Amino acid sequence: MPVMDFVLDFRLRNCQTPATRQVRVPGRLTLRHLHRVVSIVFGWGRGEHLYEFEVARNLFGNPTLLGIWRSLEDMDDFDDSRLRLRDLLAPKRRILYRCDVGVEWTVEIRVVQAVETPTPSPTECLAGVGMVPLDEMDADWGPRASVPAEFDRDAVNRRLARSFPGGRPKRRAAVRASTRESPPLTSGNRASS
Repeated sequence: MPVMDFVLDFRLRNCQTPATRQVRVPGRLTLRHLHRVVSIVFGWGRGEHLYEFEVARNLFGNPTLLGIWRSLEDMDDFDDSRLRLRDLLAPKRRILYRCDVGVEWTVEIRVVQAVETPTPSPTECLAGVGMVPLDEMDADWGPRASVPAEFDRDAVNRRLARSFPGGRPKRRAAVRASTRESPPLTSGNRASS
């Protein structure tokens, strides 16, 4: 049975210099896995930041972390480990990814292409432009600064291959935890206007 892979454009919105990445991901990944992909391609540590995704005006993220960041009644409706990309993404759909309270990086994620393949493709960075934005914990450069280094696609792909060997997330427990049904997009988890 064919599977769905996606080519996604990531565009960092609030940075001094433009930074974009184009990534191919298998549709079986969850939003939580996509958080790890974003962290890797922009060089933001190991993905240990507070974050949320806004999808069709609905918020999703790690319920434990979101409970710190936002006051939410039923955290299960917001669990990003339950929502797979294949159930969520469609051509030309846009998602917002916000990371780091205080500094708050915003990445606009746009679906460029959805492709049926016989087997899932590996998670791979296809292209990138712009300086790597700093993780605010990395140095004294200040918020929204950039590391004075060129984007290194090969280094990014080595990190992705270590985190997603064979296109699968490295931690098997994370995959098992995300096999529950995806939550519906309901008014209970709508983003405020």
